[in-house]
Amino acid sequence: MDKSRKILIGFDPSFNNCGIAIRREDGALILHTDDLANVFTWLNERYKPNELLAVVEDPGAINVLFGGWSKMRNAINSKNTAIMKNVFMGSIRAAMNVGSNAAAARLIKDMLRQSLIPVITVSPQDRQRADKTNAPIELLQLPTKTNKKQFKKLTGYTGKSSEHSRDAATLIYNMTPAQFHTKLKIKTA
Repeated sequence: MDKSRKILIGFDPSFNNCGIAIRREDGALILHTDDLANVFTWLNERYKPNELLAVVEDPGAINVLFGGWSKMRNAINSKNTAIMKNVFMGSIRAAMNVGSNAAAARLIKDMLRQSLIPVITVSPQDRQRADKTNAPIELLQLPTKTNKKQFKKLTGYTGKSSEHSRDAATLIYNMTPAQFHTKLKIKTA
C-alpha cells in the first residue's frame, strides 16, 4: 500500500455539473461543483497526483432503460398516444443523460489514470437513494440524492454544497486510505 496517498477524492461525473469532494487526511471534507475542465483545474491547483486516491461513480455500469420497459408496456396498454409519447421521450432523455455522464466518467477515469492516480468505480445501482426511502440516512449504503439536512446529519458538513458535490462526498466521506486499497485489491483481483 502506498502510504503517501492519504487524500481521497470522489467524483459525481458530468460535463456541465461535475461534483467533486475531497476528504483530507484529517477527515475534513471540501466540496466543489463546476464544469469538468474547471473541476480538474481546481483540483490540480490544490493537490499533487501522488497524494490522491479516487472514487468515481460510473453511470456506464447501469441500464437506464431496464426500468423503463414496464412503464412503456403500461403506456402501450393504455392505448393513449400522448402517454406513450411522454413515456418514450422520458426514457430517451434519461438514456441520453446517462450516456453523457458515462462519457464524462470515462474521461475522468482516463485523466486520473494518466496521472497515475489509483481509481475505483462505483455503480449507481450500488447506491441507495435518500430521496426514495424513509430509512434513517445513516443506515443507507453509499447514499445518494441527499438533501442538505440529511448530508449534514451524515457527515457533519455545514459548508456550501450542491446535489452533485454531496453525491461525490458520500462516495468517500467515511472511507480511509486503507479501506480504499482493500477495495482496489478486490476490484483488480
